[in-house]
Amino acid sequence: MKELVKLNTQGRVHMVDGDNVEIFPGIRAYTGSRHTYASQYLRIDGNPPFVLASDSVGLYLNLSARLAGGTFSDADRAASIAQQARMIELAGSADRVVPGHDMLQFQKFPNTMPDPFPTADYDFETTQEFAPRFVKAFKHAAELCGAKPSPF
Repeated sequence: MKELVKLNTQGRVHMVDGDNVEIFPGIRAYTGSRHTYASQYLRIDGNPPFVLASDSVGLYLNLSARLAGGTFSDADRAASIAQQARMIELAGSADRVVPGHDMLQFQKFPNTMPDPFPTADYDFETTQEFAPRFVKAFKHAAELCGAKPSPF
């Protein structure tokens, strides 16, 4: 948190205020449903376009079965379903909406780059097997960006 405050005081943090806001050329931020306060998701222009759902859609199952994601009350469920429909419209297909917490995305969109963090055989089927690999990759990426080592 201290680093985030420091970046903010340097003018390097910019909050996105509103819905359908272009944050970079070809990347727009949208207001999501209320899984977390002020949830947002991104639409990436392209041929075809994609939507990165973040916390607004947790799993592919949410999209295929039209199930609300994690919400705080029954009143939020309708908003969650409405946001899913909007994301599908923005992406042009439910196949191009990428949920924020589904391990199937690694099968659907396999890495075509050489693995910079080779490990022993691993299986993306369970979070328990994925988590240590993710933490290792995250730490390495943070170090490459000049960030201080994280406490985890």
